[in-house]
Amino acid sequence: MCVFHSYDLIDVLVEFYLLESQMRTEIDELDATIRELQDQNSSFQEKLVNEETEKLVAIKSYENERETRDAAENSRDTLSLDLQRVNQENKCFSDQVPYSWV
Repeated sequence: MCVFHSYDLIDVLVEFYLLESQMRTEIDELDATIRELQDQNSSFQEKLVNEETEKLVAIKSYENERETRDAAENSRDTLSLDLQRVNQENKCFSDQVPYSWV
């Protein structure tokens, strides 16, 4: 037969409530840490989205700049060829015109 003394039961209950209180405190601390980490995660996710957006804008800007530069170079090349052709035609006409008309 097991005989409990009232002070033994009280000691056990006090210890149980102390442990329960400590566990609740630790759970609250863990919950606070989880919330903090979730906030940090959200912040990092937002920064990542912003950086990705900025990167895509920069890439699009570079592509537009490259297209504009290519168009300008093509236009310059076309104009250079036209100028060469006109200069050659001018030389041909100058060679054909008698000096007396000049």
